[in-house]
Amino acid sequence: FGGWSCAVNNFIDDETKDLAMQFCSFVSKGAVPQAFGNATSDLHSGQDPVRLSQLEVDTYVARGYGEATTQEYLDNIKTGLSSENVVIDLRIPTAPSLMAALDSETYSYLTSADDTSSLSTAEVTDKI
Repeated sequence: FGGWSCAVNNFIDDETKDLAMQFCSFVSKGAVPQAFGNATSDLHSGQDPVRLSQLEVDTYVARGYGEATTQEYLDNIKTGLSSENVVIDLRIPTAPSLMAALDSETYSYLTSADDTSSLSTAEVTDKI
C-alpha cells in the first residue's frame, strides 16, 4: 500500500502545520542512501516499493514471483502512491532501525497481557 505515510494534524496552528509539512517534504526528497537498499534489491526486506522504477513487474517475475499476483500487488501500491496525501518514507540513516524498533514495540504492546478492553478511548490513548 505504498509503505509509511506522513500526516499533519489539520487542527493545529498554520505555522506549525507549515513547518510539519516542510519537514515531511524534506525527509521524503532526494536519493535513497545506499544503506537503505530498495524494494527490488532485496525482495525479502519487507520494504514496499516507493519509486516508479521499483514498480516493474518483470523485475519481480525474474526473481520467481507470479506475474498476476505481482501485477495486482504493484497496482495497489501505484494507487496508494498516486494519492495527493502521500509522503514517501523517512530517509535518514537510522530509519530502518527506528522503524524496526517501532514495529517491535507496537507488536509487544498489542500482544501484551494488558487488558485495555474496559478502558475509555482517552485512557487507552494516554496509556500509549
